[in-house]
Amino acid sequence: MTSDIAAAHRAVSDARVALDWSRSGLAGYEKRVLAGETGLENEHLGASQEADAAATRYQQARETYRELAVAEPALWPDDGSDPLVLLPLRLETVYRGLAGAEPQLWIRAFPDDVHLDSHEEALTPAERTATEAYWRSVWAAGPDTGRRTAAWDALTASIGPGRAAWAVQALRPAGDPPATGTAPGAEPPALPPWAAEPPARAGAFTRAAHSYVLPDRLVFSGYETTGDGQIGLLWRQEGEPIAQDLDVGPAPQALVPPRWLTDFDEAVRAGMAVRVPLAGLRTDFSLVTVAGVRGGGSARTAGLLATLLEAHRCTDGLAVLPTGTPTNNTDATRSAWHPHTPPAPPDQVARQRAALTPGSTQAAARAATALGTTAAGVLAEVTDGLADDDHALLTLLHTAAGAFAASSTNWRTFDGTSQPDLTFLVSHYVRHVRGRGLLPTLRVGSQPYGLLPVSSLDLWHGTEVDLRILNHISGFRTLAESQAFRAPGVGAGGDPDQVINDLLHRLPASRRLRFVLQEPVTPPYQPPPDTPTGNIPHRSGFAWAQPPDLEAFPPLEFLPDARPTPEMVDLARARPVRVLRGFWEEALPFLFSGQQVPPELVARLLALNPSFQGIGTGRIGLFYHYAANLMYTHRNQLRLLAEAGGGVPQPGVRLSGGDLVTGPGFVPQIFDWASLAFEQLAEAEDLALVTPPPPDRPDQPRAEGEDLPYVDLPRLERLLCEVLDTQTHRLDAWMSSVASARLAKTRGTRPDGTHLGAYGWVADLHPGPGSLPPPEPVPGDPPEPPDGPAGPDGRGTGDGYLLAPSLHHAVTAAVLRSGWLSHTDRQAFAVDLRASRVRRALTVVDGIRSGQSLGALLGYRLERGLHDAGLDPLVAPLRAGYPMPRLVDPDAPGSEQARTAVAARDVVDGHALLDDWLAHGRRLQDILGNLPAEAGPLLDRATPLVAELEDTVDAVGDLMLAESVHHLVAGSPLRAAAAADGIARADHLPQDFEVVRTPRGAIVLTHRLAVLAPVQDTPGWDRSRPLARLEPAVERWCEARLGEPAGWRFDFGDPAAPLTLTLADLGVCALDVVLGAGPPGARDTDPAQQDTALARRLLRQAAARAAGAPTPPVTDRGAGRFAELRLLCNALAGVLAAAGPLLTSHLDQDDGDDWAGADLTGLADRVTAWHGAVTTAVATLVEQVKVLPGLADAVSRTLDGLADLGVTSAYTLGPPTDDAGRAALRAHAVSVLDRFAGTPLAPLPGPPPQDRAEVLGWVTAVGAAVSSALAGTMPVLPELRLAGTPAGEALTVPRPEGAGEEETADWLLEMERVRPGARALADALTAAEVLAGTPPCGTTVTQLPAGQRWIARGPAPVPSRSRPAARHSALLRTDGPPDPDRVAGLLVDSWTETVPEPPGGPEPPAGGPAPAVEEMGGLAFHYNQPDARAPQALLVAVPPDPLRGWRMEDVHAVVEETFALARVRGMDLNDFAELRGVLPVQWTTPPQELV
Repeated sequence: MTSDIAAAHRAVSDARVALDWSRSGLAGYEKRVLAGETGLENEHLGASQEADAAATRYQQARETYRELAVAEPALWPDDGSDPLVLLPLRLETVYRGLAGAEPQLWIRAFPDDVHLDSHEEALTPAERTATEAYWRSVWAAGPDTGRRTAAWDALTASIGPGRAAWAVQALRPAGDPPATGTAPGAEPPALPPWAAEPPARAGAFTRAAHSYVLPDRLVFSGYETTGDGQIGLLWRQEGEPIAQDLDVGPAPQALVPPRWLTDFDEAVRAGMAVRVPLAGLRTDFSLVTVAGVRGGGSARTAGLLATLLEAHRCTDGLAVLPTGTPTNNTDATRSAWHPHTPPAPPDQVARQRAALTPGSTQAAARAATALGTTAAGVLAEVTDGLADDDHALLTLLHTAAGAFAASSTNWRTFDGTSQPDLTFLVSHYVRHVRGRGLLPTLRVGSQPYGLLPVSSLDLWHGTEVDLRILNHISGFRTLAESQAFRAPGVGAGGDPDQVINDLLHRLPASRRLRFVLQEPVTPPYQPPPDTPTGNIPHRSGFAWAQPPDLEAFPPLEFLPDARPTPEMVDLARARPVRVLRGFWEEALPFLFSGQQVPPELVARLLALNPSFQGIGTGRIGLFYHYAANLMYTHRNQLRLLAEAGGGVPQPGVRLSGGDLVTGPGFVPQIFDWASLAFEQLAEAEDLALVTPPPPDRPDQPRAEGEDLPYVDLPRLERLLCEVLDTQTHRLDAWMSSVASARLAKTRGTRPDGTHLGAYGWVADLHPGPGSLPPPEPVPGDPPEPPDGPAGPDGRGTGDGYLLAPSLHHAVTAAVLRSGWLSHTDRQAFAVDLRASRVRRALTVVDGIRSGQSLGALLGYRLERGLHDAGLDPLVAPLRAGYPMPRLVDPDAPGSEQARTAVAARDVVDGHALLDDWLAHGRRLQDILGNLPAEAGPLLDRATPLVAELEDTVDAVGDLMLAESVHHLVAGSPLRAAAAADGIARADHLPQDFEVVRTPRGAIVLTHRLAVLAPVQDTPGWDRSRPLARLEPAVERWCEARLGEPAGWRFDFGDPAAPLTLTLADLGVCALDVVLGAGPPGARDTDPAQQDTALARRLLRQAAARAAGAPTPPVTDRGAGRFAELRLLCNALAGVLAAAGPLLTSHLDQDDGDDWAGADLTGLADRVTAWHGAVTTAVATLVEQVKVLPGLADAVSRTLDGLADLGVTSAYTLGPPTDDAGRAALRAHAVSVLDRFAGTPLAPLPGPPPQDRAEVLGWVTAVGAAVSSALAGTMPVLPELRLAGTPAGEALTVPRPEGAGEEETADWLLEMERVRPGARALADALTAAEVLAGTPPCGTTVTQLPAGQRWIARGPAPVPSRSRPAARHSALLRTDGPPDPDRVAGLLVDSWTETVPEPPGGPEPPAGGPAPAVEEMGGLAFHYNQPDARAPQALLVAVPPDPLRGWRMEDVHAVVEETFALARVRGMDLNDFAELRGVLPVQWTTPPQELV
């Protein structure tokens, strides 16, 4: 099942590992010899010879593989050096027949989302019509971007975002839109001819979703892991040929998908599955892979890839994801993906396409390096296709970090004085090493895919990367792969929740760094440090680096995501790196010529010095701390050069176009590298400048300097962390940089050729317990159950199902069982919710909720058990040994006697006793050893009682855990957390445990309470008033509640001969009174002391009756009557503010139109007239206020007019008569205008719409316009014309059975106790009856279908085939019989109740059994779910040897090494303890100042 070339590939990997370990061993001997250790001659010589032999074997293995590869047929003879893009596949596996003679592993491959194309090029008639309308709108809009955007929004809403993107591309007029637009409503210009005529189709789709990028054939491989972390091939199996175009979804008119998706035999014949015989092989595999390539020229397959991307752009969506984009919803962030995100409109797409700059840092330009220019052209049109994603800034930081690293003296040999030439290393680092990679991340549909450049380093041949870099990467790679077991992975061992928690806490870039100082120790010294890899020169400073002494030099902590300190903010505005860089450029000629530096330069430098006083504390942040160390190194190098004499030094290395440039034969030294790093940090500081946002208020003054640009430090520091990671532990970035270098070189000569293939893998594959053959029985052992090993409950772990009371309970049970199966500690999830245990647990929870401690509750239970068992003699010694803790001051006199006395009368601390009993092996004899010998039998009898305490505590834990999971699966994380933490925090214990509550079948009944406006008016009120005209129905209802206005009498002046006024004298409507009474709560009953519109009206009328004399005071009787009026008005106003309009659907729930029968035209006329009056009054008041104190009388009248319109706070006490009155009037008018400025009068939406679907929006807008002026004090009601409708008939038919006057009165009384709305209405009606003497309201009950029992009383009706059961009822408070043709009312309250579902079927005969009641249940199934997922990356593979081109074994090597790369990527610096002190740049002296 393997081949010679596969064995040769394995030999290369083994030889590389042997070489790296032999070099590591040799380096260790070299350092021991240098440190002066003697007696190592033979071992040293043997290690050297072994390293030489390993190097020879390695070269021989590589040459052997190369010879075999050349003899193999090339995959693509003509263009074999082009990149290969591997698309991901998902694998599903299952074992078959392991207990038989022919065991097999069945493997299926499924294309991931990126493979699929469901795009239809033909347009439907509706799509063509909508697209033509769009282009007509664009031609009419001309340059008007607003109208163009509206046209695009209409098109995407009509045919969908993806189809809109394709339709405007397929059907497009020739030429550009006119330069001038056409006025709205005018005839648009004629469209020019179409540039192309797209095909047409009639149906929604004409063919199945398919894939035309699958490989010609798939090859599956199985691997084992060796002791060094390497994977070795065990078997390889080829599949059948795959069709060039494979359907992956149902075809038109087909009821089922293609058979290969569901039938394994068909999948084998389709080439998407294999059967692997396992006879003679192991059954567990550390890795199973699949790989395959598609034949044909690279130009053709590049076109297929571009076609596929374009299909995704026009269907499920295609975008570029900037680094850091959230891909999942969390409490803090929302996913950036939305299923209906519209694509960019055509004009923006054209601008993006024109702005694409090849070779730039734009996402599409970077993608061209991987996918070719054709595919990159598609990406230029998508969202964020031209995003830079901080790559320009990262290049500057990488250059600075690489140059700063090169300036370290650790590169030297410890007896050398000059730096080695590191130009090759820094150049490669700057161009090709990125923590986030050089290529963008794509989003196809909802799935993100990274673009990852890969190759095989074991099989690498070429000159794109210096051999020294490859050797170093190889050594560190071998070390990392040997530690790959540390990489977290679900299914790789351990509890899944711990592994997932570990994975979720691993960030793509470090967010917490320590700056550690090291005291230099001159090598060599004894004992030499460890040698994790032999690729580090043993005479360099890196090989002799010591771990830092954290006690002698406490580290500085940096948290780049933390809020910037004040020192950091000051530095960000001062831009110190650029300022200091400029200082040195200007000052060096003076310094090196012996001249005095100009004072203005010195002053500029000294101005920065105070900002750097926090270097030693870390308060200046990571970026400036890093920059300060660099600038300190740069200054020291200048000092050394100045001391050596000579001219002004010029750096010998610079960055140009992303490349390092040096002179021929020039070797940069520390000054050159420090100068380069200095300049790049200054450039990065410049590039990170941002402009301060404008102030919240234009008149708000800024502090000095706040308007200056400042450095975006959080962004800089996050990127610097990412850069520093590549110098510490991001070995994967260096491994992929090798492929990036070859990819860049290849695209320089062949920009568009791309081969296609596919890959996938599944790791840690092994049979489940039920798949393995049963072990040989051991004599004396009980037999295993038939469905696998038994669990704690005695049941097996095999497949099965569980019946639960509801689907919610079924999901809870499934989660708990999954936790029990997957955790190593089975007891952690061994939940037992038997009734007896739940009762005990609930007793304990109730006690804790009432304030008792767990120890006391367990003690009570234990003592009760001891008493019932006749073991009372044990109570006293147990109380003495485990007393309940009490707050007795130990220093108080007699404290010990007090504690003893309390313990003797108290209860046993059951919690402490239980802990001690468990700690002593569950033996009471060991913890109560001071008892006499005759007490031994008593202790034996008491042991089960203590064991019951343990079971009780476990029952409480089971209940709390199950309740927590129950809420978690229901989507209530807060309630789940409260349940999990309930025992520790007794104040958050659940009041009711839903997990143990069995839901019963029930039906939902809806009840409504409303009032109907009377049809007749109440005499005496002025119904010509604005509010009465605005809302006549509410006016009539308020009139009925207040009664006749003459009945409200108020006396002024002398009680013996009073001046009497009534509401009829005021000439108001009832709404003027109700809304003008002011808010409740005023205690003073005197109208003169109340600032309300109603009190002002009354006082003005009293003053007018006084005929110029002072306004007489109100009598006590008049004040009391006025207080009663306000009390009634407040109750009525409360009902109006909380109520809404009564709709047709409130009376007839089956009527799908809420506004059926509503007179919307009449409503519009009323509101329009009122709205115009308010608008005119406000505009008039604005102009009148400008000329005050003139026109004071007119201002007073305008304010009074606004009060009549419902703005009750505008009412005045009449025209002013003096300057103080005019000033008060001005202040009053200004306050009213300020109120409209803060809450402007909302506009009206226009006439009522004809489309019933738009009525709700229209009515809402009308209500908002009225509410903006009346502050929500009153709803507007449409008049309903319901004659001849079921809703109208419900108002006139006889009452339902059981809905008589007494029954409805009793029901209302009950509802008033629990429903605030019902209580408020009852209070208002009662107040009207008592205070105004109005007759009580009647009741009308509407319920459809009619003729059934009232659902508010008695059992719910049972539906039959001929008539459905009533489920909705409304009780209306009325003043006289309703008129179905004039219905207007207020909905006061509405609620639902859940009642037990009545049994169906006919009534049972007398004495017969009760009818059966059906209940809903839930099933949870346990089965072997295929939970593998496809990799989330498109591999951009380059051939390891371009001269010979691609071979199939090269593809397998790429997939194998990519899997190893993925495991290395999952490890961080905490997993590479051996590398601490080796890779990071070393500093030895902390700078305390820069000047």
